[in-house]
Amino acid sequence: MSIERWTDQQLDKLAKRVDHITEAALQSAKTVDDLSNKVIRVVEHQENLALSQQKMLSLLERMGLQQEKIIEAQSLMTENQVNLANSIKQLADSQMQMTKIFENLQEQINTTKAAVERLDRIMDYLMRRDGERDKNNASE
Repeated sequence: MSIERWTDQQLDKLAKRVDHITEAALQSAKTVDDLSNKVIRVVEHQENLALSQQKMLSLLERMGLQQEKIIEAQSLMTENQVNLANSIKQLADSQMQMTKIFENLQEQINTTKAAVERLDRIMDYLMRRDGERDKNNASE
């Protein structure tokens, strides 16, 4: 098996590939950060929903004092509960999608890390091999 030297073009191509992989890893990290920010917004939205629920309880207590408006208030409350249930379902669906996206991104990051490690090992091997070849050529 013959050992051939890496040309500048091959080294440039390898460097570009490493740069591309690094850029992809950075983009993946940015996407993870973006998703984290979205999760934070979802949590804030859930807190707002909890505050809305507390306000609804207060409204129910006041409605208990006004019997003549109970039927109208119950109708309004039912609509709000349906909207709240729809919002919670949408939040749950969104969170599930974000979890899937995060898992996919994590797989991509792991794959990219593994590829970079393989490239590092290849570079180390090639550099050692070239060093040994240079020693052999010098001793001849």
